[in-house]
Amino acid sequence: MGLKSEKKLSAGEVSLFCTQLTMVLKAGVPLHEGIEAMTGDMKEGAMKRTLAALDELLRVNTPIADAMEQTGMFPEYLVKMVGIGDMSGRLEGVLSKMADYYERDMVMKQKIRGAVLYPATLFVMMSVIVVLLVT
Repeated sequence: MGLKSEKKLSAGEVSLFCTQLTMVLKAGVPLHEGIEAMTGDMKEGAMKRTLAALDELLRVNTPIADAMEQTGMFPEYLVKMVGIGDMSGRLEGVLSKMADYYERDMVMKQKIRGAVLYPATLFVMMSVIVVLLVT
């Protein structure tokens, strides 16, 4: 059942998943029906396969955190937090906070990537100029 051979979902995908699942819970839709609808809206890819596997597990009454863990595609931190939210009855709030967390994580990674890319580009350009001047 697990998709463990694939790369884990990105922070952006996890944030989107948490946001959509929060909306499903706020609407009062059962989890498996909401995830089934989310699966139908996705384009082919890792996220769609993950949601399909999650839907299958939820249909046989697997707890959401266990189902997420079995897919092998979600970060361990999210799985543990969802388990806590599910047990405490505050799953909606936990998912909302996790969506914010992974959104900030994605933005931070983009900023770091941009901060490293600029000096690296300058270094490469300066190296080319020095090589041209020497030759």
